[in-house]
Amino acid sequence: MRGGIGFSLRAGGSSGGFDILGSIITRKRDVPMGTVLFIMDGLVLLTLGFMKSWDSALYAMLCTFVKSRVVDMIHIRHVKLTCFIVTKRKEEMLERLNRLPHGVTVVNAEGGYSHEGNTMLMTVTTRYEISELRKAVISVDPSAFVNVLETVEILGRFKRLA
Repeated sequence: MRGGIGFSLRAGGSSGGFDILGSIITRKRDVPMGTVLFIMDGLVLLTLGFMKSWDSALYAMLCTFVKSRVVDMIHIRHVKLTCFIVTKRKEEMLERLNRLPHGVTVVNAEGGYSHEGNTMLMTVTTRYEISELRKAVISVDPSAFVNVLETVEILGRFKRLA
C-alpha cells in the first residue's frame, strides 16, 4: 500500500486526500512529498490524540512516519543532481544540452596531468531527468568525463518542471 502511493505520485497521479495538497506544495516549495504528507497527517493525528486516545494516535503516527519514508524513497522529484561534464566538443555539447530544460555553465579547464585544454560544463538537473542528460552526453561525446553529485541545496534560479 505504502509503495503504491509513492508510485502513483511518481507517475503524476494521486490517491486523493492530502496527496493533492502535498503535490501542490511540493511543486511550489520543492520539499520532499513524504515530509509534507507526514506533517499534514500528523496534525490530524495530534487532534485524534487530544480528543480520543493517545495510544491510537501514536500508533497511527508511527504508521504515517513509515509511509512518509517509503513515499520519499519512491517519489524523488525533489532530488537534484549537479553534473560536471568534461569534454573537448564544447560547441556540439552545448548545442545539445541547451535543448534540455536547465541552464549550463561553461568553465575552461586544464588537465592536471596532460595540461591539455578542456571544457567543463556544469548543469543541475533532477533525478527524473538524469537519463535524458546521460543520453545527450553519450550521443555527442562518448569519451566525455561525467561526474554526477547529489545536490543538497539550490539558491537562485532553477527551473522547476510542473
